[in-house]
Amino acid sequence: PGYEALPLDRKAEIVPFDAMRQMMTERCASVRSMFRMVSKMGFAGIMHFEAPPPIQDSDFIMKKLLENRELAKSEQIVNDPNVRLKLWLTQTIVMQNICLATGVKYIKEVPGTSERGYLAEHYRKDSVHATFEYGTALLTHAENTVNDWNQ
Repeated sequence: PGYEALPLDRKAEIVPFDAMRQMMTERCASVRSMFRMVSKMGFAGIMHFEAPPPIQDSDFIMKKLLENRELAKSEQIVNDPNVRLKLWLTQTIVMQNICLATGVKYIKEVPGTSERGYLAEHYRKDSVHATFEYGTALLTHAENTVNDWNQ
């Protein structure tokens, strides 16, 4: 929802958003349980930071995947960037709902996204991980968020 302007991959099978959201919600049941358990431990506040957005450059992802000798032995397929972005957006909705239901503060403002919502190039480490600099920016963001809460 809200990103209907993203193009569809004409080669892909169309899966309704509600079906994807339900599947992700089921897969995150253990996260929900953990958040409920941690919330009962009496901490002043618990926060969950949104996962880094996907990398837009499919060639970069493929190159990094093929650097792994085991992965290079098999055929690798990299989804269209818009599919990756839609999956990430669906995951963010699921995690926001889990946080709301368990009293965990969801921190949406993630540093390092590009104009279109993808991970900025200077924060790309490999096909799925962000760099140390991204982690540093995230910790700074966490500190600023906690300071804002305490004011």
